[in-house]
Amino acid sequence: MEQIIESNSENNYKLKIIGMGIVGVILSFFVGYFSSHYFNNGDSTSIILLVVFTILFLALFILQSIISQNTVTDNFLIIATTTALFLPLLNKFSWIILLILALVYLFFWIAQKRGRNKNENLMKIDIFQIGRYVLPWAITSLSLFISVAYLLVSNVDNGILSPKSIMSLIQPAQPLIKNLVIPDFSFTMTVPQLAKSLAQKEVQKEFVQDPAGAVNQLTNTTLEMIKEKAAQVDIFFTNNDNIGKILQNYISNQLNGLSKQMRQLIEIVLALLVFVSARSLGTIVGWFVLPVTYLIYELLKFVGFIKLGAEQRDKEIINL
Repeated sequence: MEQIIESNSENNYKLKIIGMGIVGVILSFFVGYFSSHYFNNGDSTSIILLVVFTILFLALFILQSIISQNTVTDNFLIIATTTALFLPLLNKFSWIILLILALVYLFFWIAQKRGRNKNENLMKIDIFQIGRYVLPWAITSLSLFISVAYLLVSNVDNGILSPKSIMSLIQPAQPLIKNLVIPDFSFTMTVPQLAKSLAQKEVQKEFVQDPAGAVNQLTNTTLEMIKEKAAQVDIFFTNNDNIGKILQNYISNQLNGLSKQMRQLIEIVLALLVFVSARSLGTIVGWFVLPVTYLIYELLKFVGFIKLGAEQRDKEIINL
């Protein structure tokens, strides 16, 4: 059976395991940090960095399930990793944090246990097979954390969704609107700009002698129609307000009008939706994790950080 052998020096082996553990803790912290930062700000940079650090963290997590052979060390690393993940939420400390932290630790433990058991049953180390046993539970664990991070970070003190978190929810609709309705649509555009874009689209469909004049006339008509329709549903704005801000204020006002219990229920439902979305996206991320894990594994072999050996094992059989 092929296995990763320990260094001739026990101290050297421990230093390598500790080194990998420290890197894993750092990666875990950044996964937690950029999760919180994204729900606070809703910027694209945070979500990109979150995906990158998640891939690196999961790759190292898979390798740890193969390399480390000490149960006590494994448990300590999982505890350290889970704690680092929740550090950015320390200012939101509550009993729910402790409960979810325990669940995240449990799922990480199950993931690493499955990876180690699979590795022991293989004749040769197969990163892709082992990874497929580790990833489902590890991704579920991270998805659970992300949903709780959303629940704790995205709301303000009175339990209402913050404008930034509302923007992070509606932002994914922008590409869809651009492709189906208005090619130059953006949530940062003002209502007059939106009216002009709609007018230009309509004028382009027909031949007119004075396109510029037709656009201006239709823009004014469209703008007045938008204001009239918006007023009917209690949406009021100035010509300088962008569409994103208008939607943020409207949704916030609607949530303000709900009872506290109803607002909390909505937030829990949204957190569940975030969990399902994160778990689904995690499957896609997993496609990138396994190749990255394999590359890191081969790199560690190439530089001599790990070495492969073989061992013989007795197998219990039934004789008749």
